[in-house]
Amino acid sequence: MKSKIWLTLGAIVFMLGCHSVPSHAPTASVPREPQWAVDYKWARNNQLVAAEKACEIFTNLSGKSDFPVPEMAKLRAVETCPVNQFPNFTRKELPNYLQDQSIDVFLKLAAARQDKNGEIEWALEKSKLKIPQTEKIKWINIAIQDAETLKLEEKSKELRQRLYSIAPRLNPEPSRAQYLAVAGDWRSVRQFKKARDYYEKVIVSREYELEDKIKALKGIRLSYKNARDNDQHLNSAGRLIDFIKRELKTSPDSKALWQADYEAKIYEARAQWTLGHTTQTKAAYEKLEKQLKGKVSLTELYWLEGRLTEETGDPATASKFYEQSLKEKSSDPDLHDKVLWSYAWNERRRGNLPHAIEIFNEVDKTTQTDFTRQRILFWLGKTYAENKQEDEAKKVFQRLLDVDPLGYYGLLAHRQLNTPIVLKTAIATSESETNVLSNNDKKAADGLSVIGEKEALTSLLDIASQTYKKRKDQSDDGWVTVFKYYAKGGLYMKLYESLGTLTPERRKNILEGHPELLFPQPWVEEVRQASNQFGVPPELIYSIIRQESAFDMRARSLADAFGLMQLLPEIAEELGPRYKIPYKEMEDLYDPKTNISFGAAYLKELFNRQKGQFILGVASYNASENVIRNWMKNRFHGDSLEFIEDIPYEETRSYVRLVMRNLIFYSLINSKTASIEFPAWVLKLEGV
Repeated sequence: MKSKIWLTLGAIVFMLGCHSVPSHAPTASVPREPQWAVDYKWARNNQLVAAEKACEIFTNLSGKSDFPVPEMAKLRAVETCPVNQFPNFTRKELPNYLQDQSIDVFLKLAAARQDKNGEIEWALEKSKLKIPQTEKIKWINIAIQDAETLKLEEKSKELRQRLYSIAPRLNPEPSRAQYLAVAGDWRSVRQFKKARDYYEKVIVSREYELEDKIKALKGIRLSYKNARDNDQHLNSAGRLIDFIKRELKTSPDSKALWQADYEAKIYEARAQWTLGHTTQTKAAYEKLEKQLKGKVSLTELYWLEGRLTEETGDPATASKFYEQSLKEKSSDPDLHDKVLWSYAWNERRRGNLPHAIEIFNEVDKTTQTDFTRQRILFWLGKTYAENKQEDEAKKVFQRLLDVDPLGYYGLLAHRQLNTPIVLKTAIATSESETNVLSNNDKKAADGLSVIGEKEALTSLLDIASQTYKKRKDQSDDGWVTVFKYYAKGGLYMKLYESLGTLTPERRKNILEGHPELLFPQPWVEEVRQASNQFGVPPELIYSIIRQESAFDMRARSLADAFGLMQLLPEIAEELGPRYKIPYKEMEDLYDPKTNISFGAAYLKELFNRQKGQFILGVASYNASENVIRNWMKNRFHGDSLEFIEDIPYEETRSYVRLVMRNLIFYSLINSKTASIEFPAWVLKLEGV
């Protein structure tokens, strides 16, 4: 009888611990906020219910010498005060970081003065900002109403064209040339039937070129995929293939059509494979090879055939497919890396360890991507060890620790070398190196952080970082200064975007000294409540948030997942009544408390169904449980690390790795000793 190695959520909580604050951090009393911050926040929270008092506070703060951002207070005063108390100022008086935000103020001024021409001007400017489509529509409609009131026919016409460019679906009489844009817009708001109606019009219209008709058929295919209608998704994939086939009869020499045919058939076969229809997939690949040999590069096809053959238990033939793939001409270096990886991986699995080592070393020398090199180094080290070349293995693992100390493979290298994972002491920032922000900008950034004006703070830091990036005297300390301000203001998505633009060496230096920048723990109370209610460790909740949205509570994916933990509306509709979590519409999922509650409830159910096994619970959050059961049946051979590498969905494979990395670092940050052993339980896995 197999021993049960799966874990309950309670056991996971016990092993992780539930420290809301790093235990090794020095304790200190929370500093008292300055009175100006208390006053400002009160006024912001009571602008509507106590406008007179809020107006007085904002007006006073705009003239106080100790208030760090008087222009911000002046803007809020205009929003709040009666028309006869508006402070007088022009847009030119404002700093650059308040230019966009000031548009709201000038809209208010125009409305208060019943200046409809001014309202048109500023509403139009508002619609040009990077705001959600619904907001753009709102403001352009206000401008249209004003133009119609003033009987400005030409302006009204111009504004309506602007509205239709923002939201093509709102055009009551779109031209045939606009059908594709209208369809895409309907699909973006999940009105799939209306989207397909317009895609169909594109297909039958003579005004559209062949390329656009193919785009329309792909749009129909995607609409069914987004709707999770597997049968119609496959039918629409086949319809695209049939369409291209008919076109090829009249244009048999078209390279573009042959390429489109190849891509469409690859897509359909992969969709079949995803559903576990391996026999149909194999037949489709064999047929495709016969049809398109010599017409297009078959690099990807042979690679996929190798992977499928490997999965169905014929590794010797799989290697032959990989060899064929490498002989094909390809201009895609990423695909070349994938083929070499699969070839080496298969040779390793076959027991041809010296050959696998040879291929791994080749990839190490030729790859252009850091991640591929890190992955290769780990498995090169493992293969050296399995080939009884222990000294070579240790050298490779140590090299991996040098190049990837904070990544998934670097953490695994600690496990292989049996060394603890240590949280390094934060590097003190040198004041002489932090001139990335002027003294005025620092004062403003500090003030905006304290009073919670995120929009203004984002603009200030974006402008500063873009300017700093052009300087020749950049330093790690300078960037740390910027990143700390992003973190202080809760602007984590912006922090990660800016961090990602730096060189690998600079990123490594910064993250080693300041891991809290990469692994923050905001929304403490919301996470604590959800953790207590559903029995899910805070570290796991944060790990999912970190990977799903990078702490952007307004995040929305192409698959229509919303908010911090990227929840689908269907999941919220199912779990809401069961756990008494209030939910009315998908916009509710942008609320952190609501989203975190749903996310923790969903994690609880997934982990319980997956018997507490970390790899399967996390994979289930990203992919369907049906396909995961199929992966376990066909791909798990007793080694959990190999299973992770064999997950066929690239997104899910990466997701499991990164959430595991996140969990380990949150556990490290929250540990009592700032040092932990690799948590063996996250790799425990039991076959079906």
